Amino acid sequence: MTKHPLWLEKLGTQTHPDYDHDAPMHMCAQQSWVFAECATNVIEEVEFVESPVAVGKEARLWLGTAMVNGQPTQLQLVATQVPADFIDEG
Repeated sequence: MTKHPLWLEKLGTQTHPDYDHDAPMHMCAQQSWVFAECATNVIEEVEFVESPVAVGKEARLWLGTAMVNGQPTQLQLVATQVPADFIDEG
């Protein structure tokens, strides 16, 4: 039996009534141990960010840069506790 990554354990109590909050993360982690490790690392990193609670904490992991319509576009994995940056919950 495979041990669940840290972020799966930490997300276990969080829900949102409008959607299945963690389905994409679970699907990606089940298909890729690399994604599971990246997600675990960025979640662990946000715990050590020194920032006032009122401002919120976040950690970012660079996944790559692609050219989109001639513009460099970064793909990032972000763990945030900044409410203004929440998607579909703010």
